[in-house]
Amino acid sequence: MSDEDGGEADWSSKRRQIAYQESRAALNAQQAALTQIDNKAIENVRITAILLGVFVSAVKISGFSFEPITGIIGGVALAISLGAGIFTYNETDPYLGLNQDYIDELIADEFTRSETWEKDLPELLAGFVDDNADDIEFNGAALTVAQTCLFVGVVLVALSAVI
Repeated sequence: MSDEDGGEADWSSKRRQIAYQESRAALNAQQAALTQIDNKAIENVRITAILLGVFVSAVKISGFSFEPITGIIGGVALAISLGAGIFTYNETDPYLGLNQDYIDELIADEFTRSETWEKDLPELLAGFVDDNADDIEFNGAALTVAQTCLFVGVVLVALSAVI
């Protein structure tokens, strides 16, 4: 393949070329989506850590008292938010493309996975796309837990300060 689009002259089948191009485009889009989820997760962690610090400092410095049950539940929700955000960020492990063994087989012209690399490559990338889609779904759910717990924690801690 002579260019990013799969080098039209290098493919024996237009269908395989398009499958490769679409798979590669999907992988790139998924990488961007996972990066976005990671960025949101780390931002959630930062906000939660700052809020936990502010709440603990307010109690220690001013002697301000919170309603205990609501404050504790709110604090636990913030701690869960912190943990879920860190977990979401650390869990991301997308397939970015071909691994070294696959590339070595292609270079050595000792391709044994199927009849041709041209057939196998789009199939392999399609598998990567499926695996990444599962990761995006899981990480999205974990991020939702982190954000929901942040919201619930802030609301409960705020309520515990006024009741």
